[in-house]
Amino acid sequence: MTASKYTFVFLIISNLLFVCAMLYQSELIINLEAAIPYSNLITLLIVALVAFVHFGIKQMNFKDNKTSSVISLLEEPMKKVYKSKELINKYYETKFISSIRTSENDTKETFQENFKRLTNEVAQIKTYGDSSVIKRNDGVGKVSRFLVKELKDCFENKSDSLFLEFQPKMNANKQVVGAETLIRCEHPIIGRISPLVITKLCDEAGLTNELGSWVIKKAFHDIKEIHNKIEFELPVSINLDPKQLNSDENLINHIKNIIKESAINPQAIELEITENFEIDTSTQTLEKLIELKNIGIKISLDDFSMGHNSITFLNGYYVDTVKLDASLIKNIDSKEHLQCITESLINLCERLSISIIAEGVETKSEFEKLKELNCPNFQGYYFSRSLKLNELVMYVKNNSENIM
Repeated sequence: MTASKYTFVFLIISNLLFVCAMLYQSELIINLEAAIPYSNLITLLIVALVAFVHFGIKQMNFKDNKTSSVISLLEEPMKKVYKSKELINKYYETKFISSIRTSENDTKETFQENFKRLTNEVAQIKTYGDSSVIKRNDGVGKVSRFLVKELKDCFENKSDSLFLEFQPKMNANKQVVGAETLIRCEHPIIGRISPLVITKLCDEAGLTNELGSWVIKKAFHDIKEIHNKIEFELPVSINLDPKQLNSDENLINHIKNIIKESAINPQAIELEITENFEIDTSTQTLEKLIELKNIGIKISLDDFSMGHNSITFLNGYYVDTVKLDASLIKNIDSKEHLQCITESLINLCERLSISIIAEGVETKSEFEKLKELNCPNFQGYYFSRSLKLNELVMYVKNNSENIM
């Protein structure tokens, strides 16, 4: 055989091995006939062939002119197919179906129905713990376990479904004074996944610390990019689950390392701790807060007035900012008792030199009433929804006193 013939034999064998690897990777070998429609199987084979041509050919040095000419003819159309969004989505759908299908009744449609049930049930759960979803044997349980696997892939950077958005914080003059990072998840098959579902699943699966560490690292990366684009250090807050604060022994070192890697001024960072979950007020946890403050990071107490530790944190000077819970803000323009409570909290924080912000501001009348009560800072849909990174950059440039 000539060299070119050996080359083509090698190409065929290599491609077959690549296809087998793709099938194994996607768990398509299991129940293949029942789980995978013929059209989807063909799609997967095409993707495998395209990937081989696109990535493998570049690594080989062909001296035979005829062989090189054939490869060139193949490569360009393959590149176009490989970049086809529709084809890639079909591949994800094929992998998705094969991952969840254990019977003929398991279809994409039934999965989506069970996903809606999961979302609705999690939204109604007031306290985590007793109402497990991962251990259930029904469709909701199956969906939950599938999503846990998907989240693990995100934490290991095998998927980009998880990302962050930012909601601006405003002053009384409607100028941007900061932003809050908010986790978002956009799955290629089932669409947007609620943050409540994400935190619930991570809580049950023992992945709370992994989720928090991913958020912190991603947030620092994004904040650095924001600062570079707006050319000043906009204060940005990052949500920290109280359970991670309580249990993660590596939390402080993790944050110190990220500060060093990103070269961010820690004084532009604020960690928000949600107060409507029980926060451990042991000496060990409080020492972590002190160490974070010594680094330069500010501490914010989210959902203030909803928990049992408000006075403890205010009394110990552990907190730099409190965020009034949205339940105090909703309809504050028409409910006098809410006005009295809110005004008292605003005055208390002012006397203690603690910053305060009202979250959940949705109407102009709520905003105007809060201004009358001398609330200095605000956050909510009245000003802006959560924004992608570049959207926030443009919003800041259009609504900030720091932009010259």
